[in-house]
Formats: sequence, C-alpha cells, structure tokens
Amino acid sequence: MKYKKTLHKPKSGVDLDHVMYEWFKLRRVEGMPITGQILMCQATKFHQELNISINMTFSKGWLRCFLKRNGIRYLRVKGEKMSADVESAEEYIIEFEEYISENDLTKEQIFNADETALLWRYIPRNTYATWNDEASGFKENKQRLTVLGCSNAAGTYKMKLAMIGVAKKPRCFPSNVSSLPINYYNNKK
Repeated sequence: MKYKKTLHKPKSGVDLDHVMYEWFKLRRVEGMPITGQILMCQATKFHQELNISINMTFSKGWLRCFLKRNGIRYLRVKGEKMSADVESAEEYIIEFEEYISENDLTKEQIFNADETALLWRYIPRNTYATWNDEASGFKENKQRLTVLGCSNAAGTYKMKLAMIGVAKKPRCFPSNVSSLPINYYNNKK
C-alpha cells in the first residue's frame, strides 16, 4: 500500500479516452506504426469532432497519462509479419496437401529450405546505463552472411549448410583446407 498510486480519470471525460483507445487498436491491427505525435494530433481532431467543452492541450504530459491509463508501451517495430499474404499461404497449404496425397509422398521425400541472415558484427541497440551516462552508440554494422538450411520433413536427412559471403576467399579460411563443413559461395552484392 505504501507504493500504491491512484490513477485519475482524464479531464476531457471518458468519451475521448475511449474513442482514442479504439482508434489506436484499429490502427495497430492494420499494422500502422503510431508515434506520440500522431496520438496527440488525433486527440486534437477527436476533441474538435466530439465538441468537448473543456479546453485542453494535448501535450507530452497528456500523452504519458493516456499511455499509462491504457497500458500502452513504446516498442521498436521489428519483423515483417504484417507484410505476409495470409490468404495465399492458406490456399497453398490446401494445394500442397492435395499434391502430397495425389503423388503418395512420404515425409522423407518432402524437403524445406529457408534462408536467414547472420549479422556477425551487429552490436545491440539497447543498453543499460548509469544515470549520468549518455545513451550514445555506433552506426549499425550490417555486415552479414546469408545462410541456407535444408532438410526433409522427417528430419532424417539434413543437407550441408550453404553460406553466401562477399569475399571470394575469406581470410578466416586456411589456404590449405580442401573441404569445409559448409558449402561456401560468394556474391559481391
């Protein structure tokens, strides 16, 4: 009870807060990134459209309280989930299942391959710091290797990893090595 804080209702009334939160949820479902500036501008528009008689300024203080009241936090946008074509993927699953049953394929005959990037010089974006430290950092180093993995659906056969780098003969590879545990390829781009 010693650390309990009372969360006050907004001065503008529950209507604006409710409308703002519903608008926020709709925009997030669409995948739209929302900043504090966008929220403050939208609140100003809703304040005018709802003809609220209380004179308000939608400042950073209002924003902080609105976010706290509604349990909204600020995150870094990552991934490409919102760009995925879900309908086409579902159609493909049905087509693929039909193809498997028509050709009597087993799990040993079905293979899947996928690529990923190995950012081997990437440093973290977030850090812990003392109260008097500045949160300055370095330019992001995006030197990477592309790695391709492939195996069958049963997991009984896994192909050697294929790796694509920039250098034709990387310095880390000894000159007298005749075979590697990976298939290495190079591409300047």
